[in-house]
Amino acid sequence: MYMAVLSELKIFYLEIVLLFLVLSFLYRKSYKVITMAVIVGVITMIGIWGLYEFFPKFDGYFNLDNIMNNFFSKESYGSYEGLSRSTQLSYVWNHFLSTWKLKWFGIGFGNAEYSGLRIFTSPFYLKNWQSSYQWFCASFIFTETGILGLLVNGVIYINYIYTAFKAKVIESQEFSYKIIAMLIGCLALGNLFYDQTLKIETSGYLVVCILSFPYIIQKETGLVEERRLTFRL
Repeated sequence: MYMAVLSELKIFYLEIVLLFLVLSFLYRKSYKVITMAVIVGVITMIGIWGLYEFFPKFDGYFNLDNIMNNFFSKESYGSYEGLSRSTQLSYVWNHFLSTWKLKWFGIGFGNAEYSGLRIFTSPFYLKNWQSSYQWFCASFIFTETGILGLLVNGVIYINYIYTAFKAKVIESQEFSYKIIAMLIGCLALGNLFYDQTLKIETSGYLVVCILSFPYIIQKETGLVEERRLTFRL
């Protein structure tokens, strides 16, 4: 069981490396940042070595090839004919969206939803739950809203990242909130295709809350640019 859990989480070790690269680009180069990066890197390597030493079954578990194979694996979840991270969009395209109208607009909001109570569960889910489409945000959104819905959802997170990047801050604490919002936005964009984090109440609302930091900061500091839509005849 613990190996299965770790298998799902090990992609975050690669994300940590990417986060450090982003931080090193955004922050001014200083001995403090470089020292912190070296310390974290050394501790991580020691931790992985200790895991291999005390638990031989994990030997080679954290190498890059293993992580990428796990992310792009075509092995299905839960059933032989189900979808996986790398095949989720093509599976939905070929099996669920049979017409161009469905491909562009999907089957409709709520028509692929499910619940612990059967009365609130859609007929579509009862028919196709074994495909595991509900385990990934991208496949779920693609099923319900089609190409347009998936593109709009992706653009929303890209806009969050752009807004955080362009946000004007004054205090160092505000700058930290800005960086956190940018990093969470990047992770959220990746998690659209990795799992259902953004759809779960305990994590999805928290992500959106953090992404709102730049808007709150700019409003409180009076740096928000008012944009009015004008029409000219």
